[in-house]
Amino acid sequence: MRGYPRLYPFDDYETIFEIYLKEGDNKLDDEVSVPIRLTVFGSIQSFKFETQLQVSPDGDHSVAISINAVRTKITLFFTLFIMLVMWSLAFTMSTLAYQIGISRRNVSPALLNVGISMMFALPALRNSQPGVPALGCASDALSFLW
Repeated sequence: MRGYPRLYPFDDYETIFEIYLKEGDNKLDDEVSVPIRLTVFGSIQSFKFETQLQVSPDGDHSVAISINAVRTKITLFFTLFIMLVMWSLAFTMSTLAYQIGISRRNVSPALLNVGISMMFALPALRNSQPGVPALGCASDALSFLW
C-alpha cells in the first residue's frame, strides 16, 4: 500500500491485489474463463475510490486489481479555502502589528481582542477541514504554522 497522510490534502493511497486463478487438475490446454466481479463500497469521509482490473497479458492466469483512494475535489477546494483564510488572517494581524510597532498607532482593546480571539480560533479553523490528520501535515506547514 502506498500513501502518506502527512501530505494532506494532496495525499493518495493505492493498493494492488494480485489473484491467480487456476481450475483444479485440468491438464488440458483449453482456456477456461472465470468470471470476476469487483465491487468497492467506500464510505470514508473526503475520499473517492477508483478501481482498475488488469488481466495479465502473459496468460499465466493472474489478475491485478488496483484500488486507488484520492481526496475529493470538494475536500481540496475547502482545504485550500481554509488555508487562504488563515493566510488572510495572518496578513491582517501582521499589518496591524506593523501599524502598532512602526507607525505608533494607538492600541484599542477591540484590536487586542481580534488578536487574542485569532489565537484560539485558528486551531478550531484548522480542525474544521474534512479528514484532517494530526498536527504536522502539508496544509499545516503551508498555512496554520506560518
